[in-house]
Amino acid sequence: MGFYKIILVVICGVCMSLTGCSASFCGFGQGEELVFSCEEPLIESATAQETEPEKEEETSAAVSKEQMADTPVALPDTRIDLNLATVEELVTLKGIGESRAEAIVEYRTQQGPFTCIEDIMQVAGIKEGVFSKIKDQIVVH
Repeated sequence: MGFYKIILVVICGVCMSLTGCSASFCGFGQGEELVFSCEEPLIESATAQETEPEKEEETSAAVSKEQMADTPVALPDTRIDLNLATVEELVTLKGIGESRAEAIVEYRTQQGPFTCIEDIMQVAGIKEGVFSKIKDQIVVH
């Protein structure tokens, strides 16, 4: 084989492996004809396969964002549990100073755990007015 033929075979071999084409040499010598037959290039297929999952991820991400817009998100419960709260935590409630916070802890110690948030109005110094200010910030578990 001549140098030209070797180069041609190597180039064709590389091209075929990358593109999925087949090649046939019709004849030998100077009047040689090279015929290519391609189904689907492997490079394009590989690229399509690589990008399809990305498209699926983008689509699923878009669907998730749409679903998230319609679905309520559960936020962490930041309310203070009357049965577990420390004096320091209780004083963060509007209208509850240190003496009222200590009274809540003392009441809980003597009477047992609160069964509902309204039970806090049994604590000395906490009535309807204070309760209405803190009812959205407290919980009983």
